[in-house]
Amino acid sequence: MNQPQPRQFAVSFCQLVCTIAVITSLAACRMGAGSGSARPMKVAVGAIQEVTLTGKSVVGTSDNQEVVDVTTKPLSSADSSAQAQGKAVATTFLIKGVTVGTARVVFAEQAADSSPDGRVRQTYAVQVVSQ
Repeated sequence: MNQPQPRQFAVSFCQLVCTIAVITSLAACRMGAGSGSARPMKVAVGAIQEVTLTGKSVVGTSDNQEVVDVTTKPLSSADSSAQAQGKAVATTFLIKGVTVGTARVVFAEQAADSSPDGRVRQTYAVQVVSQ
């Protein structure tokens, strides 16, 4: 009987482990909520989609304001005071389709210097379609 050599078994096992590691890392990149992956969203012209994120100071920006308008839903007085104290609150963003097209909407935590260059929380690839 031909039995596999110990060296061949070690190489095959190493290849299997490396293949699993590559597949796992690719799957993690695809499911991540960073700037590299964008969740698809479809909105009709004039329609509004709500997105709720929890954080201390989260801001939403669109790379194409002619297609998508991003605004913040007003906070309740309790949430406003909690946010003023630096606590994490749930912020609801309104994504409104303005004209037919596509836009990338990024939600990020606002940095301490009031610039929206903080950690990216979620990214959406918004496609606005006619009604």
